[in-house]
Amino acid sequence: MTRRILAAQLALTTALLVGLCVPMGLDATRHDRALFGLRLTAAMQAYCAEVKWRRLSAGAAPLPAAVRDSTAVPPDELRLFDPNGTPVADTGDDIPIMGWDLDRARRENVVINPNAANRHRMILVAPVSNAQGLVGILAVARSDAGLRASIIHRWTMIALAGVLVTLAALGISILLARWVGRPLRRLEQAATELGAGDLTIRARAVGGPPEARKLATTFDAMAGRLQLLVDSQRRFLADVSHQIRTPLTAMRLRLELLQQDVDADTTDEVAGTLVEVHRLSRMVDGLLAVSRAEHAPIPTQPIPLAVVAEERCLIWRPVAAAAGVTLTCDVDADQVVQCTPGHLEQILDNLLSNALEATPSGGRVSVTSGTNPPAQPRPVGAGGTAEAGLGTGSAADELDEMNVTGPQSTMTAESMTAESMTRLTVADSGRGMSAEQRAAAFRRFSSNLSADQREADQRGEVPGRADRRGNGLGLAIVHALTTADGGTVTLAEGDNGGLCVVLDLPRTHPDRRPTAARPAPAQRSVDAAGGTRIAATPGSGGTDGPGPRRTSATIHELLEVVDYVTTDYAMADDRP
Repeated sequence: MTRRILAAQLALTTALLVGLCVPMGLDATRHDRALFGLRLTAAMQAYCAEVKWRRLSAGAAPLPAAVRDSTAVPPDELRLFDPNGTPVADTGDDIPIMGWDLDRARRENVVINPNAANRHRMILVAPVSNAQGLVGILAVARSDAGLRASIIHRWTMIALAGVLVTLAALGISILLARWVGRPLRRLEQAATELGAGDLTIRARAVGGPPEARKLATTFDAMAGRLQLLVDSQRRFLADVSHQIRTPLTAMRLRLELLQQDVDADTTDEVAGTLVEVHRLSRMVDGLLAVSRAEHAPIPTQPIPLAVVAEERCLIWRPVAAAAGVTLTCDVDADQVVQCTPGHLEQILDNLLSNALEATPSGGRVSVTSGTNPPAQPRPVGAGGTAEAGLGTGSAADELDEMNVTGPQSTMTAESMTAESMTRLTVADSGRGMSAEQRAAAFRRFSSNLSADQREADQRGEVPGRADRRGNGLGLAIVHALTTADGGTVTLAEGDNGGLCVVLDLPRTHPDRRPTAARPAPAQRSVDAAGGTRIAATPGSGGTDGPGPRRTSATIHELLEVVDYVTTDYAMADDRP
């Protein structure tokens, strides 16, 4: 907009200058030439009178002394002809006059304008007459050097005045453009940050035209209402989730206590109820995770990809070993991505959980980086969410009609080059997804099972480790967290028929990479019974083990794994 204002102002100023100064300069030039001619005519009349007087004086020279038009030019040049056109006397250089000019000069004055042939002199030829008739013809040549210098000086002054006016107009245009553009740029920046998720941003326009100030005030009011709406939605979701999770926890404890005091027939029913309670608890946690990812933007930080990937694989290897699934991790050690702290861990946890649930015994789950996917993935739109290898039945289909997707990140795949992204791939050898299922994979509470597969799953006839505990939020969380950090997630068919999830995450610029290494995770190993041992990490907050915060995080992770294994085995026992 600034350039447009400057261009318009300069174009208008230039048009005005050309329309005013050029005609004024031309008129001044004509005026100077007319004055020059009038002065020469007056000098000619004086010369003619002097010539006639000298003819009456005995012994006088036929021509008077030449005068100057100004001190900057040479004196006039005179030449006298008799009535027949024969030169009688002159004062210096030859004056080129054609015969027909002399013939005309016997009757009237003849003016010859300056040109290169007459050495830029204006020549005036006039008859000299007395009472007896024509006594001679007088020619006067005067240099126009002074005239030309005056014209050049006048045009120079006009040009300088035009330049000064243009510069003044340019300065005024810059001030005007800044006055108008500054609040608009501030408003644009505020709108960009608001679109990126920062609901606390305000334009707060100061100065500028009244329209821009009014627009900024309206924008601030809109942002305030939007922040209030989102905050109320988040509070409502948090309150509802808390109110649901608390009775679910109490119900779970009571059912576990009740399971110990009932007979064998009732135990099976109680176990099935516990499975559903586990499912509802995980669904509430998933809804909270999606809500935080969509509505709580946090500044990103450089995260070492290999450290996080190895850590999550160590956490999930006991689950994979118990299920007879091989879990491998091959991530480049120098890969550093720009993510929100905690997002990458949640993404990998959900992807590994889905992959292990969908992979039968003897299968394989791999986590790799820096390689292309097995097949060209077709990007999936953000219409909703679904999980690979999860199914929830008809209730989920009814809930799907009520879902709304979260906001997309302002940093899209089109705005980021391949060199600025790091690729992370999680592939399994499970039953995979069809093209239609992959297209609908990112809808909340959706299922990757067809209607026939869902009926077969309820009868226990789905081959492999068909999942009956999924809530349809795993890939919703993955999609929300990935896009919130400016990345993309796509689904493709794997080489072995399973599902290949491809994450493209923003790569950290080398100048922004952390100088200090990320604290090493607590060392874990799997014992003979399939449990997990945690060894102390040196320097992590004590001599006998990790620091309190790390210990709390590790215990939380172990509780998630125990909950996963317990629920998985409970469902396996519940199958016919």
